Amino acid sequence: MSENYWEQTIQAFDGLIDKPPITEKYLKRPHIKYLVFVVGAVISKTGYAKGLFTKEEITNKNMSHDEQIDFLTKIINVVGLSIKKIVPVYPENVLKGVECENTNIFLRMLAKAAKHKDKLPVPWKKAVDAVKAGKAPDMTAARRDKMLAEKKKKQAAAAATSSSNDEDDGGDDGGDDEGDDDRAAEEAKARAKAKAQAEAKARAEAKARAEAKARAEAEAREREEAEARAREEEEEEARLEQERLEQERQEREQYERAMAEEEMRRRAEEQMENDHLYGEPEYDHRMARRMNRPTTAGRKPPTNKTNIRDVTKDDLREKAAKGVILNDDDDEDEDDED
Repeated sequence: MSENYWEQTIQAFDGLIDKPPITEKYLKRPHIKYLVFVVGAVISKTGYAKGLFTKEEITNKNMSHDEQIDFLTKIINVVGLSIKKIVPVYPENVLKGVECENTNIFLRMLAKAAKHKDKLPVPWKKAVDAVKAGKAPDMTAARRDKMLAEKKKKQAAAAATSSSNDEDDGGDDGGDDEGDDDRAAEEAKARAKAKAQAEAKARAEAKARAEAKARAEAEAREREEAEARAREEEEEEARLEQERLEQERQEREQYERAMAEEEMRRRAEEQMENDHLYGEPEYDHRMARRMNRPTTAGRKPPTNKTNIRDVTKDDLREKAAKGVILNDDDDEDEDDED
């Protein structure tokens, strides 16, 4: 995988669409929703591939897996057919987020086709009609693999036919030993060369498989690391949000306490100011006596006409003789009985 492969994609889309942003953040591992957004923006802005998708297909945010594969296959085939080149991507790998460099190649081919839509080898409208009718050839990387397999098969068949003809020629020639030796040497040399080529090819294929496996493993690790970073970022954002909410709660409580204390202080100051201006209310003693008087207070109490200072001993003796006043001895007897 070449480094900074997304930079060429950014240059290819320069001045083509306004949004979504064509930046490294989205191009390092393009998501299917981002790709749908880009394709829709290109169609809307340039008119290229117009009519390939319905409005519902472009705006559907909940595509199933099969719908996503169908969407990618359609636009890949239109792009590849209109510029007469195979697009080196597999729709399945695009959804998995692997072979991101090849996905960027597809995006650059899309941008090129949209910018030169009137000068394409195959008119884009014809390509759209062929794809919608189901008559367009497969322009994905699967077709490239199929063509390579057929080519290898033909080469193997040709090599087998050539070897068989050589053997037949050698059997028919029976007189010239020296000619036979020369042919045998040439055949041995050819077989050795073919063997060396086959071994070199096998080594190259093994190397290619090893490199592909290493790329797949590296991309898987990158994907796992990206997912881990995304989870850590989400957890960090959640923690920061929780801390922010807790800080807001504490600040709100502190503010409410301060406001309550301020209100109490204000009321106390108002009370002190009122007391200073008007003083404490005077106590109405006359009203208090009036409230505490019994209900019979409206009548005049009986007047005691006897003036104790005018009572003489003679008067007391006279009252005692009449039984009005008890003597001291009687009081002591009553006390003893009690």
